Amino acid sequence: MASSFCRTGRCTSTIQSWGNVWTTELSETAQAVADDLKIRVDKIELDKNYPMIKCNVNKVTSEKIYHLPIDQQYDKILIGDEQGECYAATTKEAEKQGFRRAWKYRGPNE
Repeated sequence: MASSFCRTGRCTSTIQSWGNVWTTELSETAQAVADDLKIRVDKIELDKNYPMIKCNVNKVTSEKIYHLPIDQQYDKILIGDEQGECYAATTKEAEKQGFRRAWKYRGPNE
């Protein structure tokens, strides 16, 4: 199914088919739902040698914080917006560059 999409009004791109890319196995139920909805699911191997620790510089305080893939805000953190941000292969490498581990957010009342 071809489908045009554009947020700026100046696009000419067309999506030829919809699909999702995963790095884990889908459950039988999830795969059945994808099949029923005619959603193509592609599995790729995760490159475990890629440095996955996000070293972020806080825009307000300039504090240097690193985030592990299991951390609460990991998926929301964008690297490259601020000078000094990078990816690190190990926590030791991140700490050597002056970053500290992210703390768990507990909300305004805790």
